[in-house]
Amino acid sequence: HETTTFELTVTAAAAATLNATLQLVSDDGDENPFDLPLTAEVTALPQTHIIDNGDAGFTATSGFLLYSQSGRDGDVHYVDVAPETPLATASWKFTGLADGQYQVAATWTVASSRPSNAPFTVQDANGVVLAEVAINQKLMPNDFESEGSNWETLATVDILDGELEVLLTNQADNRWVIADAVRIEKIGEVVLLSLIHI
Repeated sequence: HETTTFELTVTAAAAATLNATLQLVSDDGDENPFDLPLTAEVTALPQTHIIDNGDAGFTATSGFLLYSQSGRDGDVHYVDVAPETPLATASWKFTGLADGQYQVAATWTVASSRPSNAPFTVQDANGVVLAEVAINQKLMPNDFESEGSNWETLATVDILDGELEVLLTNQADNRWVIADAVRIEKIGEVVLLSLIHI
């Protein structure tokens, strides 16, 4: 017996369950051709999820403080920069995600006291860093408007393990680092991975 792995990309115009048979020519006398049934679940796009700093899925270490007079849903968390204060981290963790390509975006409140290099990191369930980006929080997020907020795109990443986490630390050049909301949207195709035993 030999084993091989291959990848199929499935594209559909709408949500659907697709079925097909892949036929492989073989030199095995009693298994030629080899029929491999395939099924793909194509989910509807877009799939958008938002975690605000007051929602389940958001956590912050000591140092981040709540401010309830601005921001999405009326509040933000803020923290002084390191080394003035100890290292502090805010986290937005998305779970139960369908496999696919996701656009990751953030929103915040602006002021001259914001950092020019707020350090965001995007990682998967295993802690593998998928993207790192320094964001100028002195400027308004302006890539797009959706769900009543302006958003800045941080990265586009592939998620294959159902989880995506965005981290923000206070290792920046100015106070105050702002943790507000993170938005993710599935924008990519469903990829079907198949393992064949011949």
